[in-house]
Amino acid sequence: MPHLDGDCFGVFLEELRRAYPDDAIRLVLDGAGAHVSAKVGWPEAITPLPLPPRSPELDPAERWFGALRGPLANTAFESLAALEAALSEALRPYWEDTRRLARLTGYGWWTAATGSILTS
Repeated sequence: MPHLDGDCFGVFLEELRRAYPDDAIRLVLDGAGAHVSAKVGWPEAITPLPLPPRSPELDPAERWFGALRGPLANTAFESLAALEAALSEALRPYWEDTRRLARLTGYGWWTAATGSILTS
């Protein structure tokens, strides 16, 4: 998606509904502005489950963002190409070892809970 805003999030929700037309979906969300935008129309049978404010321990992605901030934070990049190169280098370990992200974000309680989700 080109942006993280209510319009793009709405498109994501419509595509999610199209991909799983017969399923009731409970979508866990952080407090991003796009997730709470008045522009978002929630498709039938997709229900938001917002995380409480200031609860990074409940959002596995926060651990990954923390790891990515290290090589990128407090750096003024000379160009977009330089930023892209630094970001690519920071992401390389995750491309080379796809289990690395799972280890970083896989809280025990999270993986146990998601492991019990029934799929068709």
